[in-house]
Amino acid sequence: PKQHMTNSGRDVDMEQHSLQYLADYLNKNGHSYDDFWKRIEDSIESVFHCYSECANQQGGLSSDAEHRRQSLGIPKIMGLDFVVDSNIQPWLVEVNRFPGLEPR
Repeated sequence: PKQHMTNSGRDVDMEQHSLQYLADYLNKNGHSYDDFWKRIEDSIESVFHCYSECANQQGGLSSDAEHRRQSLGIPKIMGLDFVVDSNIQPWLVEVNRFPGLEPR
């Protein structure tokens, strides 16, 4: 099976490719990259909707965006890990509050 990772957290024997490579690969093999990416965007929107719901349950949102972010425990950078099944369906695996940004 093919394995592609776009970040540095991959095994040594795995290939690393860009998102453009993924777009070209999907489009060349009869899949719509735009539809694929829309499903990822929908998942991300759902995650942030959950954060918003949590904030509302805790008494509403503060007008101070930085205070609001900190009170919810939301970091400035988040990492969202997806896997893609054989039907080109992306699945959100986890949300990393403090993703590693250094090459490994």
